[in-house]
Amino acid sequence: LIMSVFFVVTVYITKAIVGLIYTDVMTRLGNKTAYTECIDSIYKRIVNKEKFNFVVVVIDINDLKKVNDTYGHEYGDILIQNAASVLKTVWERKHIYRIGGDEFAVVYADVEKETIEKQMQKLEEEINNFNQNKNYDVPFLQMAAGTSSYNYETDKEYMDVFRRADEAMYEDKKIKKN
Repeated sequence: LIMSVFFVVTVYITKAIVGLIYTDVMTRLGNKTAYTECIDSIYKRIVNKEKFNFVVVVIDINDLKKVNDTYGHEYGDILIQNAASVLKTVWERKHIYRIGGDEFAVVYADVEKETIEKQMQKLEEEINNFNQNKNYDVPFLQMAAGTSSYNYETDKEYMDVFRRADEAMYEDKKIKKN
């Protein structure tokens, strides 16, 4: 009986520790450690010359600094949490990572580009739905996003794909600010 209890407690504690290691506390999404492991597994596939596809989506919350400066960091934190909630309505949680203060990445291996395009449209719809249905005094949620797909012929590493997605996100940010 004691061994059984010890085993159950050990399993519970181990799961809790693993959860803390890989989960962003504020958003309950994957954190930078989980993201790094995801990149490492993709990198291994690239090095092994596997023919596969993956897509990277880079998402950034617009004007978070302005929200923090105007309303306070509490509202900025709420905005980050709201952004995470919206992202979870579009993508599976296990593919979403908070990689910076207001920056997220979605990484999908073995997914069709068309699927991601549909999800990008859904992201815009969910942001609009969130802003139309919010019933409390929190600033509007605005996010910029960019995507890029792995090209087996030309991409040498994960960061080639990430850089293109990041550049596309900044282009989206420029368009939305105007």
